[in-house]
Order: sequence, then structure tokens, then C-alpha cells
Amino acid sequence: MTVLKQPEPQTAPSIQGAFSVGDYHLIYMMMNGGAVMANGRLMLVGKNKYGTPDWKGASLENLKPVKREPSDMETASRLCILVDNVHGCDTGSAFIFYVTNMHGEEFVCRQIAGNPEDKSIAYLLFHKAVGRVPRLVPLMPDADRESPAPKAANDNEPTVPLPAMDPEPFATASSDGLIADVSCWITSTAIVPVPELSLMSAIALLAGVFGKYALGPTNSGINLYITTLLETAGGKGHPPKAARSLGDKCGALGAMSNGDPTSYAAIERMLRKHSSTVITMDEFGITLQDVNGKHQNSVAASIRKMLLAVYDQANSSFDGRIYASSETKKDDGPIVGPALTVLGMTTPATLYSGLSSASVADGFINRFLFVTSRRDEDGIRVPGLNVDTRPPDDLVERLQKAIAKFPKNPLGAKHRVPFKGGEDGEAYRRWGEIFLWQHHAAWDDTARNINGRAAENTVRLATIRAISRSPSSPELSVDDVEWGWAIVHRSIELIADGVARHMSASPAEALRKAIIECLRDAPDKTMPFSTMLRKKGIAGADLRELEGALMWLVQSGEITDVNSRPKPGAGSKFRCNS
Repeated sequence: MTVLKQPEPQTAPSIQGAFSVGDYHLIYMMMNGGAVMANGRLMLVGKNKYGTPDWKGASLENLKPVKREPSDMETASRLCILVDNVHGCDTGSAFIFYVTNMHGEEFVCRQIAGNPEDKSIAYLLFHKAVGRVPRLVPLMPDADRESPAPKAANDNEPTVPLPAMDPEPFATASSDGLIADVSCWITSTAIVPVPELSLMSAIALLAGVFGKYALGPTNSGINLYITTLLETAGGKGHPPKAARSLGDKCGALGAMSNGDPTSYAAIERMLRKHSSTVITMDEFGITLQDVNGKHQNSVAASIRKMLLAVYDQANSSFDGRIYASSETKKDDGPIVGPALTVLGMTTPATLYSGLSSASVADGFINRFLFVTSRRDEDGIRVPGLNVDTRPPDDLVERLQKAIAKFPKNPLGAKHRVPFKGGEDGEAYRRWGEIFLWQHHAAWDDTARNINGRAAENTVRLATIRAISRSPSSPELSVDDVEWGWAIVHRSIELIADGVARHMSASPAEALRKAIIECLRDAPDKTMPFSTMLRKKGIAGADLRELEGALMWLVQSGEITDVNSRPKPGAGSKFRCNS
């Protein structure tokens, strides 16, 4: 495969802009013009049962050559480039390259045939050709493919294959049913539209509404802990408010709250009023900082303790905090089946500043789903003065009917939503693969702790999607499981990267990581000492501490002083080697 020279900087934004405004002519011209691969052939992928591009089922057999320019956006969104002659790869290996049509900003390299070991070579070539990092979707193993040769026992690579997942879990069609309709409405009424946050708010609403009635097939609750990572003014305020208004209007009062709980006792009081509820926690990262700071905030610590205690109590009774005096807490009765969902919001910098090894080791972090996105700059508009943000009547009616039709036990027990086909069905088998991956795909304690609840979070998401699709007779399909798993896996990748790059066990380690991040973001990963002194995370350091951190990094080989100064200081210029 011959890789063309790196495209001009405007190439990627032009593709993004074309998807944003629906300019299918421009999409066709850029894809067909060889902006990606010199010998790539323009192909058309088929549609799945939802009428959207079937990237998950793409194969050499069902791709069709493009003979003419598409006449609509639907067809243009199914365009991809097929590359099946990659130097250094097996002759049978084939890859498709495409741009997602949700934002037009995610470049995907997907292997559809050949040796799974070739994915690394193709990934590097695609990266070089596009000029930015594409998301790699590796080839999933199947029963007919010859297994790769066994690796050495000391190889630090996961030995369990990655289970199949939905390639585009945040696309509207992938979420299906009520979730899709609610998230679309939230996005359509937002000044700063963020579809990922809209989707997670819709999921949280359904978790709050149905948490009092439903359990998953593994007897777990359907309550979730979610944290969205967005920069300041990223559009995080509207989705929770919109979801709250929809819940209230359909009669599910208390299913979603925007109250700010101040302590363990405050959350317990909320659960005594509504056993299934969603709490919205803005600036969640600050709460973590208060918990893990040098001078720990006891109130924030009590919130964290409550979240640890109540997460998996949806299928049992929870007594809450027990006090020595009965006068302290007027109601000592148990809370039956508490299903607490958290919708947290924070900026990445604030979250990572609050992370600690304790948060990872004790299972607090792996209870959470982390979702990030960039706001759609092309979708931002000046707010009108007569915009109607009230939930539409048809959406309210659909949610009311879903609540009414959901199976309810006359004795008050929660309905256990089953896997389709039971233990013999494909959904259960896929979930079993995720369960095994969770336990065997980590080679150190940190990774094992982050992966610790992958299967549980997957089944909770899948159950909510099953209810969303068919509230009167829900059952988990393999699509539900793969959709939930895709969201969970992206969350794991996001937080694992954040932990590796930002979490520190001491101020000295934090300073070293700040230096590395500073250099990674610099042109050519190189920066003069004088410029570094003014950077965030470094400017507040004592010169002696900074000199020690730089010497440590030079001696470890992580950075190099390109001016070869005997010690860090004026005239030094550092380059990141990683």
C-alpha cells in the first residue's frame, strides 16, 4: 500500500464540515480524491436493520464499488475506502476506512478480513496517511479463523480476545427506542448540542424511572454512576434539566433530581423519599479532590462512602447509617431496593486532579462510566427568544405508556429482565465473553481494578436499552449487550489513559507528569526551559523541585535536553521521548 503525503491541515475540518451540513458532494470528492490512501477503492457498505450503515457487519462480500456520486446524505454516510493490499500484512488482510456521520469527526480504521495481528501495521499507516489518530476496530475472531500462535507466558499482552461491540454506540440508531427519542429531543433543544451528554442523560432518566421496577438478568439493579468529561461551557447544563422536566411531566416525580446532596445523610434522605432516583452532581471532580486532598473534607468523604455502599443494593434492603441515638435519625426502617443513579459532570483537569490510587484500588472508580465529547461547534446557534424547551406531548405519552406497560409483580418484587434465549442464547454468550475479558485482560493491579465492573456495567446498560426498545416485554438481545459493552469499553480506555497520564502518588510524581504532558502538547514535543516555567502545573513549583523533576526524567530517558546542558536551567531545551 502506498501512503500519500500527509493531507493539508484543512482536510479533516472540511470532512467534518461536510458531515455537519450534509454536503454529500464534498464528502464524495474528498473520499474519491484519494485523500486517505493511494490505492484504496471507494466502496459502499450496506444498511443494518435500523437503516444505518452496517459497519459492524461489513465484509469483503457485502461491500459494493461506487460507480457514481451519491445523490443524498444517507448514501454518502455509507462511503468507505477499502484497502486490501497492505505492505507487510498478509495477502488476505483487508481494512476499511470511514468517517462517522454523527459528528464527522471520528476517523475509523476497521479490519474486516485477514490476520488480526496485522492491525498494528495498518493502524500506523492509516495514522500517517490521515494526519491524526483514527479509532481502530480490530477484526473479531470467529470459529472458522485459525487461532494465532500462543504467546510467551511472560508477555504483557492480554490473552483474552476483545469481545465484539457496537462500533458506534453513541449514534442515535444504536441506542434505539425511547433512549433514542429522548436524546434526540434533548439535543434538538440545546443551545450547545452535545449528543453524547444527551444520550447519557436519557439513559440516566430511564434508570431513575424504571429502577424501582426492574432488575437485570444477573439480579443487579439498573442504576448507573455516570460522569461526563467536558470543558467549561461545553454544554453540560441543558441535558440534565431537560431530562428532569420530561420525568416530572410524565408523572415520575423524584425519578430525577437536580438537588445537590451535601452528605451521606442527605443522599439517604433522598432515597427514603424516592427509592429510585437520579442525583445530578455538577463539578464532581471537586468532590473527589475534597476526598483525596491533603486535608480531607469529611462531608465529601461521606458522599463517597455512601456511593460505595449503595451501588449494588437495588436487589436488597439497605439500612443506611446507624446512629447511637434514635433521635438522630427519625426513620430507622430499611430502604427496600434503593436504586441510586448518579449523573456527574466535570472537566477533565478537575477529575484527574482528584484521582488517587485509593479511588482506583477500592472499586470507586470502576463503578463509574466516563464519557467525553467535544461540543459541535457547527451546531451552536444564538438562542431564540421563543424556543419551546417543554417536553413534547407525544414523548411524554410514550414514556407514560412505557411505565404503565412494564411488567410489575403484584407482590412488589422487581421484574427480572432476562437474556433472550437464556443461557443458550447469543446475548448471554457475549456477556460471558465480557465477564472473562474483565478477569483476564489485565496484567497489573491498576488495570484489573479499572476493569473490575465491566460486565456488571454492561448488563445494566443493556437492560436499560432492552426496556427502551420493548417496555412491555423486555429481554436483552446480543445487540443490547454489544451496545452497552461498547460504552463501557470506551469508558475504561478513557479513564485508564487518564490514570496513566495524570494520577500520582506524590507531589514529585505529579510535577513530573505535568512536565511530560506539557512536552507532549508542544510543537515537535519540544519546549525551552523558559517557556516551561510559565505552564500550568509547573508555574507553581519551586525551582529546586523543578530541577529535580527534570533531572529525574532525563536520567530515566523519558525526556532529553537537546542543548545538552549539564543541569536543567536557562538555555535548556527539552524534548519528550515517548
